Amino acid sequence: MAVISPLTQKDNTELIEEIKTSDLVRLYKKLGFSELKELKPHETIGLYRCLDTDLRFFFPQATGEAEFYETLQTYDWYYLEGKSEYLYAESLINKGDKVLDVGCGRGQFGSQLSSKADFTGLEFNGEAIKKAQIAGLNVIKQSIEEHAVENEGRYDVVTSFQVLEHIGNSRDFIRASLSAVKPGGKLVVSVPSYDSLVSVQLNNTLNLPPHHMSWWSDTALESLADLFNMELIAIHHEELDTAHKQWYSFLLIAEVLKKMLGFKSSRKVIDTSLSLKLIHGVAKVLSPLLAKGLIDKRMTPYGHSVTAVYRKK
Repeated sequence: MAVISPLTQKDNTELIEEIKTSDLVRLYKKLGFSELKELKPHETIGLYRCLDTDLRFFFPQATGEAEFYETLQTYDWYYLEGKSEYLYAESLINKGDKVLDVGCGRGQFGSQLSSKADFTGLEFNGEAIKKAQIAGLNVIKQSIEEHAVENEGRYDVVTSFQVLEHIGNSRDFIRASLSAVKPGGKLVVSVPSYDSLVSVQLNNTLNLPPHHMSWWSDTALESLADLFNMELIAIHHEELDTAHKQWYSFLLIAEVLKKMLGFKSSRKVIDTSLSLKLIHGVAKVLSPLLAKGLIDKRMTPYGHSVTAVYRKK
């Protein structure tokens, strides 16, 4: 049976890799998950590419449920403060704009906007909503699909930061988000960039189901303009964050070692072989030294996130 692209709803797709869910379970155990009910119905999950848009996506869809995210949000690092994409998005917002942030978490972006804009956030996580409301933010427990029905064309700017990659039905999510934007208004979408380090790392647990359902390249983001009759204004890559320089150094050293040792991996996403563990062990020791020397920005690749900005016609 042909697999349908979540963006185009067409079967012009190709299988990149078949992943054993047992391998996924082993990776997530290292993050403290004893079991993952989202993966139980499946023995394997495929990584596919939509040939029309370059979107990479997982199928069958095993999206993380509430309990999964409740566990993740107990870690302080999960909701990062002061993301660079917030600063970029803020520069696109005029004083007095009505702004909707979909999947707003604790409301960090709304707090950053302060009194500049009329802010509304949508979120499902109960603890995150409480913290946002304590901060004085208007945050509603509602999906964008539900909210858009009642608020069509209401907002000057609709944003979503690190949300789209978690969504199984990306087509309906984008369509509803755009529906809530005024004609001439902006849709701002920030996701992990497939054109960055994100696509290089093996065993990158949080870039896999049930956490991430899709991987977004610049080409995939560009394709949204035609698919949804929008004007693409900009695609903005963040610089490699200082906190990620050691990560980049680790990956760079690991790749060099693999080439030197003639390492061949039959897997593109997950590899738990002893030889790779040894390579990663050496890279972990050496990476802090290389990271200290990465001073010139021309020596580093794109940062973790990319932000695409569209205008509603």
